[in-house]
Amino acid sequence: MENIAEKYTVVKPHAFRSKDMGVTYTFEEEGMLTFDRTIVNVSAKVGSATIPGLRGNDLDIALQTDFIHVTRDLLGTYEGWHLTGSHLDYQQSCVAGCHPFYTARKGVYNLIMFEDMEGYQAYVEANDLCVRLGITDRIERIHVFDAVTGKRYGN
Repeated sequence: MENIAEKYTVVKPHAFRSKDMGVTYTFEEEGMLTFDRTIVNVSAKVGSATIPGLRGNDLDIALQTDFIHVTRDLLGTYEGWHLTGSHLDYQQSCVAGCHPFYTARKGVYNLIMFEDMEGYQAYVEANDLCVRLGITDRIERIHVFDAVTGKRYGN
């Protein structure tokens, strides 16, 4: 069986930089991850690095895959990727209507992986609204995400 995790590549190599050093990032400087479209159906840049005038403490990418458990497990064992959380870290339980997701980090990149398209679209729409409104305050962006996603992912 082919190792799916090997299909994740970085367009522009980067070195890990600590948030504690106050380093910030842009997709233009670091590059975007590319994904095999037989595994990842859609992906989008999200997070503070997409807001005009802001640089991100990391680079967030939302993606939707029909193989979330396989992708999650492979990323969790693939060199450099670390599973960092799930929907359960943001809510007590996943009740009817919630959209499960998992997060993984490698260097400056943070993946938010959804299995269902509705959850992915809500997350991307919330980010697009923050971009259009130019919301630079983190707490205000969280409120927008909570409102658009039905408070499924709020802190």
